[in-house]
Amino acid sequence: WARPDLLATAPAGITAHTPASATLTSAATTSCTTTGHSHTLAQRHLASASAHGLMLYTYGQRAPSNTGPDTSPITPTGIAIHAASGNWQSQSQSAPTRIAAQRRVRISSTRGKVTLAAPNHVLLAAAGAAIHMHGGAITCTGPGSIYFKASLKIFNSPGARVPYAFAELPKPGEIPPNRLVVTHLYHDNDPVQGADYEATFSDGSTRQGRTSRAGTVTLEDVPPGAVNIRFGPDCRPYVPVPPDPNPDHRPALGTGDWDALAAKHGEPQ
Repeated sequence: WARPDLLATAPAGITAHTPASATLTSAATTSCTTTGHSHTLAQRHLASASAHGLMLYTYGQRAPSNTGPDTSPITPTGIAIHAASGNWQSQSQSAPTRIAAQRRVRISSTRGKVTLAAPNHVLLAAAGAAIHMHGGAITCTGPGSIYFKASLKIFNSPGARVPYAFAELPKPGEIPPNRLVVTHLYHDNDPVQGADYEATFSDGSTRQGRTSRAGTVTLEDVPPGAVNIRFGPDCRPYVPVPPDPNPDHRPALGTGDWDALAAKHGEPQ
């Protein structure tokens, strides 16, 4: 009993269930390791927050499994981020964003458009040649010849700048360090209104209140350190939202349906 450890082991597996909430907290490091697959599922939101940095790393090669043959239907290796519906966004609110690869980088849109915009300049460079857009001018440079192949070439200036509306990103300095602003939303971005909450700070102090109509909690003069907020249910009665009809739904799929799905979404690799 020299070390106050808690150890749980079972040859067939360990399962923990609760109908309410579960919290896992450690003052140092929390590690989750598996020799097979690791799954994290959520019926609503899944959030990962870090004060110093967040890193995703993969070995990128299929290795033999110690628990038997690998029967996973996912054959590609690497990191994949998919959004089955809705938007996918990546923001660097106070630092640059860098995308680098040892081989090919491809940016494409299957049904829409691709826009590259910057308020100062845009540089497209490859093998010593470059197209530089800066100060309202376009400069084409290259170690060899430059060709403009088209049935009609017009190089007259339109006489005005092309307008483009850039998105305004929040700035960390706009929020005072002693103010805490949290917004509690459902999976469809509907705010959780009038929900009781209790905020517990690192010094042991607590504050209670209710979320606003926008699902927002704003606390002033908060102590430094981490904070744990527990939310209660929405004050409004629960009204089920009918799901959107799926035109591709079939009670049973035949060979032709499988072929149509494969043609629509691509053959598995």
